Amino acid sequence: GIAEISSDVRAWGSRISLPGEVDPRRTSVVLSPLAEDGSAPRWAFHSTASARVPVEVSARSRPGPALESLLDAPERFSSEDRVGDDATSRPGAAFDGDPATAWRVPAGRESATVDVELPSATSIGRISTGGTGLAGIRATIGGRVTTLPRTGGAVEGEDDRISLTFVRTAGEGEWTVPEVELDAIAAPEDVRVPCTAVTVGASTVRVGGEVDRERLVNGDPLILEPCGTAEAVVAPGTVDVRTDLPAALQVERVVLGSTEFGPGAGRSVLAREEAPGRIVASVSGGGDAVLALAQGANEGWRATTSSGRELERLTIDGWRQGFRLPASLSGEVVIDFAPSAAHRWGLAAGPVALLLLLGTLVATRRTRLPWDRWPARATTVDLRIGWLVSGVLGFLCGGLAGLVLAGLAWVIPRRRVVSVAIVSMALGAMAMAALGVVDRTSAGTVLGQLAGLFTLSLLARSLFDGGPRPGSDAPPATTTATPTPR
Repeated sequence: GIAEISSDVRAWGSRISLPGEVDPRRTSVVLSPLAEDGSAPRWAFHSTASARVPVEVSARSRPGPALESLLDAPERFSSEDRVGDDATSRPGAAFDGDPATAWRVPAGRESATVDVELPSATSIGRISTGGTGLAGIRATIGGRVTTLPRTGGAVEGEDDRISLTFVRTAGEGEWTVPEVELDAIAAPEDVRVPCTAVTVGASTVRVGGEVDRERLVNGDPLILEPCGTAEAVVAPGTVDVRTDLPAALQVERVVLGSTEFGPGAGRSVLAREEAPGRIVASVSGGGDAVLALAQGANEGWRATTSSGRELERLTIDGWRQGFRLPASLSGEVVIDFAPSAAHRWGLAAGPVALLLLLGTLVATRRTRLPWDRWPARATTVDLRIGWLVSGVLGFLCGGLAGLVLAGLAWVIPRRRVVSVAIVSMALGAMAMAALGVVDRTSAGTVLGQLAGLFTLSLLARSLFDGGPRPGSDAPPATTTATPTPR
């Protein structure tokens, strides 16, 4: 399909249109972006009247360099010795004075180097750390290296750049750099988001200002304060709504009108996928809420708390899987996928049909072409072409695994090709029925794909390995001995 279209003449983009009509004098409009929307989502709705409505914008942080620049300003920290792009484990976390954040270093790195860019040339002064887990520190300024003990020390020189290398003590696995104090770096300032535009029809409201640093780091929802007027004029007809927040933020919700949200709004969730079909979510406390998944609704989904309590299943937006979170719940929720009975029966229909076909072939084997009259083998040239085509097809469809299966398909005796193909498809279908196909990396999906790829290799072989014998299809003549005269 077509993913994106760009033009130098026209600004293309997707726009979510609300169904029906809205009277802004009596109804509030709550707009949320889809997961695939970019940093500037758009919406549209049809207004039946003219009204002046308040505009409220909430947003969350978007992991990446822009967010780290916003948190660490006016300094900049850059390092290749880091784990992921989480703001809580960025290199600048070692200098922010917040014990809840820490610079995480990947396993296998015996030292971690960070390049610090200061807003202007200044005296570096003293470096201080708790020294936990460190063997020493190296500070580089203008090509001059100063070696310091693990707790730090004075660094002579004046510059707008300094490179710090922290050497760990002997150990294995990931490690963290302890909190660092550097005289050249002032205490963290308040985080201010630049005022940016939110367009509602012909009106423009600007939002931004100071935000809470802790909520920004943790990815919690933030209400952006208006920079000036907080109201927009909605005219009758189609109203286009667009946001253009900084790259460090992503829109959580745009509210047009006065709306009171229930206490369940704003509960934070930190989720990780431990295995295909298994998700572990850490849920904060709060009021009644709904936990929504990106996967489709299926009765096989189960969500249980650490105490073993099973959560109520919901279907969201007509297709997404969700679970109801009661107000009393907080902590870890384990979400697993186990194929339901209907799911298994639907997938099991395939192998049952294939096994019936195999039984039919066995039952009618005496009425079909005898194996001793199976088409003659192809010539050596045809076989080489078949090997090449099968190998290329297998590699394109399945990489190295497909290449191996293509070679295996040519090892099967020629008279067993049909039977093996049917059994292969039956086994693949049974694997999908038993293990499920929750996503493309689940065991059922992988085994089903491998079985299908092996069957495809067998079909590719059949195109080259065999052909009709030249001459008549009549059975060969028999010679009858002449009787002896009496």
